Parts: sequence; C-alpha cells; structure tokens
Amino acid sequence: MYTPPAFRVVDMADLHRKMREARSATLITALHEGLIGAMLPVVLDESEGSMGTIYARLARSNPQRKLTPTGEAMAIFAGAQAYINPSCT
Repeated sequence: MYTPPAFRVVDMADLHRKMREARSATLITALHEGLIGAMLPVVLDESEGSMGTIYARLARSNPQRKLTPTGEAMAIFAGAQAYINPSCT
C-alpha cells in the first residue's frame, strides 16, 4: 500500500497504540473471484511474533470465512478522519 513519506509511521510502539485505539479493522483478502472484506473486532497481542499478532473474530456465516484466499491479506485500521489539502504539504 502506498504511503507518502510524510505520513509513514515506523515506530512500532506508535503503530501498536493506534491499533489498540481503533479496536476494529477491515480485513481484506484476495480470492480467485476478486477481493472481499469484512469489518472485525480485533485484539492485538504485542508480545507474540516479531511485530505482534492480531486476533479477530469472523462470524461463521461470513462468506469470507468459507473461501480460500489466493495470497496475502491486509488489515486496515481507521483512525481520525480528515481531509488534507495537497497544497498544504
């Protein structure tokens, strides 16, 4: 995912804080049929894995649970929303 240098966060503690504050994420997975996504409640275990591990609950009835991904997945954590005018950079 492209992130302009001015908006990159490389401090793992700061990333973990933002994920904890969000408490939910949109999980996007790639399938042969295309992309599929679901908003999920999440819990971060910072002590597990080299960058932490995200745990989420995907309902049994959610079609995303029943399909086989073809590649990587992406979790999108939403933060404070605002429009940033490109002329302000």
